[in-house]
Amino acid sequence: PRVVDLATPTFGKDMVYVASFETFPPFENRSYKGLVYGESPIVISDQDVDEQVELLQKQASQLEDAPGKAIAEGQLVRLSVVARTDNEELKEKFTATSTQLNMDEQLSRKVYDALLGQPFDFKTTLEATPLELNVPGAEFAETILDWDIEVTNVMELKVPAIDDAFAMETKGLKSLLALRGELREDLTKEKQQLADKKARYLITQQLLETNRFDLPSRFISDVYEDRIKAFKENLSQYGGSVDDSLIEKLVESRRAEELDGITRDTAEFLLLQAIADSEGIEAGDEDLEKKLEEMAAEQGVQVSFLKGKMSEDELKSVRHGLRSELTYKMIESHAVKGDFDEFMRSRVEKRKMLNRLIRSRPRRKAKMAANRRRRAA
Repeated sequence: PRVVDLATPTFGKDMVYVASFETFPPFENRSYKGLVYGESPIVISDQDVDEQVELLQKQASQLEDAPGKAIAEGQLVRLSVVARTDNEELKEKFTATSTQLNMDEQLSRKVYDALLGQPFDFKTTLEATPLELNVPGAEFAETILDWDIEVTNVMELKVPAIDDAFAMETKGLKSLLALRGELREDLTKEKQQLADKKARYLITQQLLETNRFDLPSRFISDVYEDRIKAFKENLSQYGGSVDDSLIEKLVESRRAEELDGITRDTAEFLLLQAIADSEGIEAGDEDLEKKLEEMAAEQGVQVSFLKGKMSEDELKSVRHGLRSELTYKMIESHAVKGDFDEFMRSRVEKRKMLNRLIRSRPRRKAKMAANRRRRAA
């Protein structure tokens, strides 16, 4: 309840106030049978596995001091740079600044040519912008300045060979074949999770369209504000690296997305709970215990510890969530696996036909009235 109007209290008299209550919306239909979702085979190609192996290889690579005496393609060059300028603001901004540059095609051609083939102790003066030298300072990014440049270090990425030793070092497996097998299993699980997530969205979307209802704003406002607050706090953790005005812009851009997501999630939750009520579905103590064990394993703690720090309301929330999951599994068991695109095309055609009938009804009525008048005459 929420007090929306409170009369001025008077000594010796009852307090008079007006309170508003929001109730669960009525669900007239609760229809959940005959829903359709598509199912396509999950195929993991050798190329998919190769890409995962290469990603592991990249993650295992390490920067080391470059061999040789001259700067070469693909190396990482660390520089000390000092701007030559009489502008006090620029001088303060770009005095004794360090930077690092990758010697690749993304580097400015002018800077690339100036460094390529030079000795590791190279010093020079170069005309360039802060952006070309990868020097922080967005407000002066395109300002052309003269820079005193000194190479301080040259590094090179050491990429490990893809062999049995690589499999042991990265995943603790005895062979490259075993590594590829594990990566294939992981990819299969990942794609299956995505397929399950898509199927759930398609099934629940049809469920919501079949059982339309008005959702009270209070059901979503608190969750919405909490999510926006958490998003803003996460951005603020970056400190000075993220400007306050940029944070506000990012928050504003997130509002519509969060509101849509919360509205849909809340509607889905309420509808699943209503179906659970009508079907007598409950999450028992064993279901709750199993879920808590899964949560404890994910957090790396004992179940007793997790229970000890959870309030009654939090445990009740977990039980409600389990009830929704059990209800969805029941709905999914009644859904039909098929070509979802064909199903949607069929629905669109049926809607078009219905709209044509609705539009033509006034014309048919007018024609029938004209026929009656002619017969009467």
